[in-house]
Amino acid sequence: MPLSGIVSAAWFKNNFFGGIAMNAHVETLVEQAKTLTAQERAELLDALHNLVSPPDPEWDTAWASECADRCAAIDRGEMPTHDFDEVMEDVRSRLLKP
Repeated sequence: MPLSGIVSAAWFKNNFFGGIAMNAHVETLVEQAKTLTAQERAELLDALHNLVSPPDPEWDTAWASECADRCAAIDRGEMPTHDFDEVMEDVRSRLLKP
């Protein structure tokens, strides 16, 4: 379910970014991004992420090792798993409480 199904974009912006509006240049870029294919948007997102958080090979290696360790723990039955739909329902119920 998209974010709009949980909370509105306006609510998110007002509550997490202090209601700060995007400048006109950024709004133009967002409108242009809407014309891209899903693949192009994913590539753009990766490129923007790399601008604000450059890749760190040491961190990548450590994270790959952590992922492998977690998968092995799940396979051994040592780490509990949770159904995605149940977790999302729990999150929605908590966020939408009056």
